[in-house]
Amino acid sequence: MKFGEKKSTDSTEFGVEMNAAIEAQFGGPFEGWRTLHSKGVYATGVFEAADGASEFCVSPMFSPGTHEVLARWSNGDGCPHAADGTAFSFGFAIKMTIPDAGVFDLLAVDSPTFTTDDGAVFLDFVRALTPTDSGRPSAVKTGKFALEHPRTFAATIAKSKRDIGASFATQPWWVIHALYFRPVTGPERAARLRWEPVDGVSMVKRDTSKEWQSDHLVDEIRERLASGSVAFDLIATLAEAGDPLDDAATEWPPGRSEKTLGRVTLTQVASPTEQLRYVPDGFGPGIRNAGDRLLDTRAVTYQAAWSRRAGQPLPEAMGANANDGSDT
Repeated sequence: MKFGEKKSTDSTEFGVEMNAAIEAQFGGPFEGWRTLHSKGVYATGVFEAADGASEFCVSPMFSPGTHEVLARWSNGDGCPHAADGTAFSFGFAIKMTIPDAGVFDLLAVDSPTFTTDDGAVFLDFVRALTPTDSGRPSAVKTGKFALEHPRTFAATIAKSKRDIGASFATQPWWVIHALYFRPVTGPERAARLRWEPVDGVSMVKRDTSKEWQSDHLVDEIRERLASGSVAFDLIATLAEAGDPLDDAATEWPPGRSEKTLGRVTLTQVASPTEQLRYVPDGFGPGIRNAGDRLLDTRAVTYQAAWSRRAGQPLPEAMGANANDGSDT
């Protein structure tokens, strides 16, 4: 890279570099496990689009009827033995299978925003947080990062203090990137998606969660599904003029119009292979990235992680809407 040249964050090379840095941070690699969101639990169920959703967006996801889904809740850490009560973040991924249309993914996390809008900054932060021989990150490196990227550092501290869900079933989940939705008629609309728990939100303080058993959230959702179902409504928050579409680290102002697009109902724990891949930009036709470079960064990082986990060579091209269902 030439002096002053900005690092490309949507290349195969960057995806490999990011994975190596994350593995170093968490003491990996852990063969056969995901680089991040290593520990998780799966559930099967169905998604049914709401009235009017198919007019709002032509995506097959919003076509009439019920569509089979395979969901995965996860502890966001990069160690398969990480404790649920002290994890920095959590994830909720949906893989929807529609006959004659394909396989479509929606990946969400437990926060409405990411800590940075720049993959290169995130890579630097991961390296700054990597433990030294003492078992702790270098105070010099973390201090230097905090001075150079105060916004990201402050966002990370704030997120580490956020309440977390008392259950995977009782907290909202955000698809943090702005997306364009193509309607049946008229121009595209930009929006962000969120899964809202049908039975209401219930959160706990970090001081409480630290007392949990290591697999508390995984065990709790297994028990919950053994005696009933879990449901979330898919909500689209519509962008207004001036709302940033390319910055996953900035939350839009309150008061935006919202539209309910459907409901997912999960009924049974499942145990598929851990080589199953969820694709950050696997939306399929009718939905596209609204210009967020971080989404492209996540796509190549996930692809590199899956290639290592599955023992498969990296494709020559990686990125936008690469999920054709062949990874299932």
